[in-house]
Amino acid sequence: MASCHWGLGEVERLRNHDSDAETHYKAALELFREAGNKSGEASCLWGCAEVERIRNRYSEAKKHYNDALPLFRNAQNKPGEALCLESSGDLCFEVARKRWEEALDIFKFIDNEASAHQVEMKLGRS
Repeated sequence: MASCHWGLGEVERLRNHDSDAETHYKAALELFREAGNKSGEASCLWGCAEVERIRNRYSEAKKHYNDALPLFRNAQNKPGEALCLESSGDLCFEVARKRWEEALDIFKFIDNEASAHQVEMKLGRS
């Protein structure tokens, strides 16, 4: 049953139905915890993190990734561990990119061309 909920969570996440995905991931999470399945638990936490990314709730996503990573490691689930590391790195980049965009707007507004150019380089625009 846990795997079914997890699979439905995946389907709903990929359809951008974040609330439905979250419901299924959380149901699966409880069932995997009851069964002592650390890899399944980690996969659900990763899925919850992805849902939070969709919602632009980055601190919540980071928490879920940080909770999932040691579970993947303890379960010796190398694919899950690698995916979690990649996703948390992507999250850091997404946050940085949004902040660089905001900084760029301000630098342009205050006519600070040198700093605007540096930020444009970070964004790959120069």
